[in-house]
Amino acid sequence: MFENLHRLAMMGWNITVYAYNFGDWPSDIPVKWIEVPGKKIPTNLLKNLWFSLYTYFALKNTKIPVMTAGTCSWQADIRVVHFVHKSFLSLIKKGRAPYPNDRTIIHRLYQMLFARIEVAFEHLFFKHTKLFISVSKQIAKEVDDLVRPKKIPSKVIYHAPDAATYIKEKHGNRFLFVGALDRKGIDKALRVLSLLPSQDWTFDVVGTGDLPRWKKLAESLGINERVIFHGATPAAEFFAASDFLIFPSNYEPFGLVVSEAASNHCLPIASSECGAMELWRDRPEWLKLSSTDDDALWAAAIEKVFFSRDLRHQLITSCRSDFSKWSWDQSAKAYEDALLPFMRQA
Repeated sequence: MFENLHRLAMMGWNITVYAYNFGDWPSDIPVKWIEVPGKKIPTNLLKNLWFSLYTYFALKNTKIPVMTAGTCSWQADIRVVHFVHKSFLSLIKKGRAPYPNDRTIIHRLYQMLFARIEVAFEHLFFKHTKLFISVSKQIAKEVDDLVRPKKIPSKVIYHAPDAATYIKEKHGNRFLFVGALDRKGIDKALRVLSLLPSQDWTFDVVGTGDLPRWKKLAESLGINERVIFHGATPAAEFFAASDFLIFPSNYEPFGLVVSEAASNHCLPIASSECGAMELWRDRPEWLKLSSTDDDALWAAAIEKVFFSRDLRHQLITSCRSDFSKWSWDQSAKAYEDALLPFMRQA
């Protein structure tokens, strides 16, 4: 959303942003920032509740179109949906995903409350929205299901990959995982790589989570000497140096790591639950893997590209070609087209 607001401002749109903090916004972009009081509120749950309430009263009588992300504000004409909490909570209830930051019983109770309040807000706020902008077709369908039987106009506007800054020499044997380890499928990634017949590979794992737990799993699978856990660190250099992104996430509304991999000549082997994979329209059927597919099926697909340099080159060329057909400028233009009818009504 930041990239699109940036470009809309450069295109001449007058934008007013309500936020707790907007320090990352470039100083030369003509945006009016209204600071919402409450930066010191102790938890994200309370911060979200206060932000929604504050902006509702602040914008209650405005004639200007209001656009918000998800349930950030009770008041909104347009909602940009990056995540549907109802869908993710359903996965948690089925045992297919953990609660985020589920370290102690206190953290779990907090996350249980947080998730259910967000779901309640989705049911309450979404049905009073005039237009939804979803980051993938998958999310658009989830939103349609949530507001049914009401039919509300919806547009899919994808995120776009950033241009690669530099590419390191590739050797065909370096795997990468980037993301919150506990809910993006690191356990499946480790199990799948342990099934490869060749041991001539390295697996870089970048992200936060219960590192001792996943190191122990790697050791139990006999691959700990080839897996390097880097923790939370900038991932740009890893994208540039890696040959494959392994990303079997079971819920990923878009997944910028997938598009970043493609732009860096790093082949994304990601689950079809990742919205970004919708941009790779020529993806072969045998690479259309689900997070629920057997580990052996994933391993067979990886083995196929791991041992064939020609196939790997063919796939990354196809992938990059499809991803490069969509840019942030096109995304911003799509936002402008969505906003114009509301401006005419204002």
